[in-house]
Amino acid sequence: MESFIGSQLLTEFTGITNNEAYKRAFNDRVFQRDERTGHVIGNDQRELFTPYLLDFVSGKKVIVDLGAGAGELLDDIHPYVLESTFYIEEPNRMLLNEYIERLRRYDIQLREASSSPAQEYLKRKDKQNFADCVLSIHMIYHLTDLTAEDVNPEADLKDFIVQLYDLLADGGGIFLVYADMEKAFAGKVAASYFATHGQKHHHSNLLRLYRTRNEVLQERGILPVLQSLYPRDKITMSSVVCNSRFYGDSVDDLAAMSLVGELIESNDEPFDVRKLQHALNMLHNPQSDIKLGKRAGMWSANEEQVVCIINKN
Repeated sequence: MESFIGSQLLTEFTGITNNEAYKRAFNDRVFQRDERTGHVIGNDQRELFTPYLLDFVSGKKVIVDLGAGAGELLDDIHPYVLESTFYIEEPNRMLLNEYIERLRRYDIQLREASSSPAQEYLKRKDKQNFADCVLSIHMIYHLTDLTAEDVNPEADLKDFIVQLYDLLADGGGIFLVYADMEKAFAGKVAASYFATHGQKHHHSNLLRLYRTRNEVLQERGILPVLQSLYPRDKITMSSVVCNSRFYGDSVDDLAAMSLVGELIESNDEPFDVRKLQHALNMLHNPQSDIKLGKRAGMWSANEEQVVCIINKN
């Protein structure tokens, strides 16, 4: 392990915005690529959910991608969506521009690109009953403000899924992926940070958020809600747990990657480097429930994810 904890990494993340920090943690590390092959080596999450995604998007004409990031998924799915039309939403303009460029490079039609937050985008009345496919991949982490004293993550998440469902045309479906933060190392880091540095309710809110996601999605708690709201629709739902991991060149890289859950807000406010310092301290002195390991000369940590598919038939 490194003898001097994280000094170079802390310098890299000092004096930048939250959006810049997210790009460095997520795009530069979680989606780190092998210089020779171009394959993603920073995580195996996409590798594990892509087979489900390819089957899901194939033949879909209208695809909505919310919290779309830089469009890295197109590198895998573009042969299956060449005839599709995309609507993309991503509040980080740096990532949005990269997604637009990817669509151009693969010659895929873009109908609309929005930098509005997902909740605002979904309120538009013209966005109903038109999509064959709605993608919500690793983007549900900021639906609830965990710093508020009076939170209702159950209502926030259920309302969000209902809004996604309202986008669907007959025969359409939602493809949603999220990290199971009750088990993932990034969730452990975030929970530890808020237990140490936040108000008491920050920590309790976070644990409630983690539990809510699994109850509503993995355990399919949203299905009876949708069935009661849309009794004429034949709604089906499935969920699959993937035992995925993050991979970094060093433990320091894993510390940066642990920020991508709840520890980086989606805005241009200054990034609080104390969050990274806490992650560094925690990973260099790992708890028993954070499973560090190695593969092909890289450090790894557990980052379980859940794939949920909801179909409107």
